[in-house]
Amino acid sequence: MDLYKILGIKKEASAEEIKKAYRKAAKSLHPDVEGGDKEKFQEVAKAYTILSSPTQRVKYDNGESTETPPNAKIQAMQRIAQMLVDMVRDEHFDLNCENPFDTIRTKAQHALSAEKQKYNTFDLFAERIKTFEKRLKKDPTNQMLTAVLNNAKAELMCARKETELNIEILNHILEFIKNGLYEVDKTTAQQAQFTTSYTSLADYMNARGGTSKW
Repeated sequence: MDLYKILGIKKEASAEEIKKAYRKAAKSLHPDVEGGDKEKFQEVAKAYTILSSPTQRVKYDNGESTETPPNAKIQAMQRIAQMLVDMVRDEHFDLNCENPFDTIRTKAQHALSAEKQKYNTFDLFAERIKTFEKRLKKDPTNQMLTAVLNNAKAELMCARKETELNIEILNHILEFIKNGLYEVDKTTAQQAQFTTSYTSLADYMNARGGTSKW
């Protein structure tokens, strides 16, 4: 499904052109008007939602998913669940000696430090883009460089939001473990039996074909 074709615009269309095309299509396709088409109206609305967002548009143009991901807390639980599964399957992980949640905490702390360092570089990149933009004002006819910088700004915004989400997820992971929401069933550690007092994680594992007590 080509979102640009749905709105009847070119891939290089400006934000104003996208808005104008959406309003024109929505006006004729709205289910409440004569000759309206609910299904096509929904397609037009979805196309506008994605293409009117700079970050979503960059993802779409790059062939990435534009589906709304689960919130940070749910993603944190999913990551913990996946890391536990990976440790159970890892023959080199000694369940008799190592606490899996200590391992998860250490990995999350290292990952959080790396994400924060990455985030600190975004301001530097943003300043460099501004410097280039100031130079371009002296040569407004250079449309190619202007387009490149606009794309760079959109990609930077997308990367910043992705990093912010990762930081939020990792903070939730550390918070869950610190508050004791996950406990190791030491009496059955040899069989890799883990217990959790977090219902949502239990539901998640059941949905994956597992159980809340492994």
